[in-house]
Amino acid sequence: MAEVNGEWLLGETAGGSRNDLELFAINPQYLLSVGPPHSHPTKQDYLFPREKKKNAVEVSVCLTQLGDPPLLHIAFLIYETDTKDERLSAEYFLCVQPEESSGAFINWRQVRHRFRLSPGLYIIVPATFKPHTNGNFNLTVHAPPPISLQPLISRYGINIYDGIYEN
Repeated sequence: MAEVNGEWLLGETAGGSRNDLELFAINPQYLLSVGPPHSHPTKQDYLFPREKKKNAVEVSVCLTQLGDPPLLHIAFLIYETDTKDERLSAEYFLCVQPEESSGAFINWRQVRHRFRLSPGLYIIVPATFKPHTNGNFNLTVHAPPPISLQPLISRYGINIYDGIYEN
């Protein structure tokens, strides 16, 4: 099991849904490593895709809102990646559809979904439907070891809006 706490913060990490990809790219992003590193695909595997490996494992992802109501409309999306230290950009989101997702944005305390993922690197993007919305969350992933989950630091700096938006 791997677990992290995070937040959507106005002006920093509250990007909302894929309706605006420039804003969506500022949402928190977490690198998920599934399986031992020697079993991860190589760059060549991404250039010349093969059939999905038969050694896929069951992965359960749970996004839980923390704090008091009102509840936000939340969801998470999972993208396959080949790099350990780079956030996904708006251009990436324009060209690549998610590998998996929790489904439609819904105002429940918790959204959870099970997937079968091949060993490799993935980026999980927890999001609210509306951008510029503050909130705290917990992201938990259950899968057979080895597994790791770590935040990818925003490349946008401290406050991308510079005081333009107000609550």
